[in-house]
Amino acid sequence: SDVDEAEEALSSAANGLELKPVDKSSLTSAVSTYSTYAEGDYTPETWQPFADALSHAQEVESDEEATQAEVDSASSSLTSAAINLVEAFDPNDYSSVAFSDLARNPDAYMGQKIVVSGRVLQVVEGSTETNLRIATDGEYDDIVFVGFDPSIIDYHILEDDNVTIYGTCIGQFSYESTLGATISLPGIYGEQVVLN
Repeated sequence: SDVDEAEEALSSAANGLELKPVDKSSLTSAVSTYSTYAEGDYTPETWQPFADALSHAQEVESDEEATQAEVDSASSSLTSAAINLVEAFDPNDYSSVAFSDLARNPDAYMGQKIVVSGRVLQVVEGSTETNLRIATDGEYDDIVFVGFDPSIIDYHILEDDNVTIYGTCIGQFSYESTLGATISLPGIYGEQVVLN
């Protein structure tokens, strides 16, 4: 009889349990925020995973039977995909700066998106970065140092090429020449390289 009473008490207690409601607030907030993002503002290769994650998150948000684990996973996946979005290139985001201004105070332009054009004086190709010295006046004056990820172009830049570089100013860049002298130039990290 003790066993029967215990089973009855356990069954009664189990019937009285209520499932904790699923909290969708963070998912709803993420879907609301990221639904305003526009496809044209981002690169196609980063937009597609984001669009898939957003679609899945919207499905989970509207699913009344979704578990907390499904909700949390959808929210996390959407946030991760949003973090990995890469803005599409827009030349209007970059401003032209006179070399004299850039050379006089390169650190004042640090972090700014700028565009420069000129003749390539030197190319140093590496597996993770290509470095260029570019004469903005076409001669050996007014030189800027440019580094960029070689994967952003599918061709090689050669000496004497005329190029336009869209990139972010890194302030004054110093390096050691083959003769051991320290050379300081305005530096740019290139995000787009155009062969003119």
